[in-house]
Amino acid sequence: MIFFVGSIFEYEKYVKSVLMRKLKSKFTKINFKSLSKKPVEGAIKLALRKSVIF
Repeated sequence: MIFFVGSIFEYEKYVKSVLMRKLKSKFTKINFKSLSKKPVEGAIKLALRKSVIF
């Protein structure tokens, strides 16, 4: 799965659509999904659950 998110990965709509078309033609079973939350939110929640507070 490929995610296009974050300020590092700010693709123009055209470039993103070209890349997605090329990937879809090469990998016919690929799925593209939009994220509803930023990935960092999940990482922070996981870290907080795993941390031990004394």
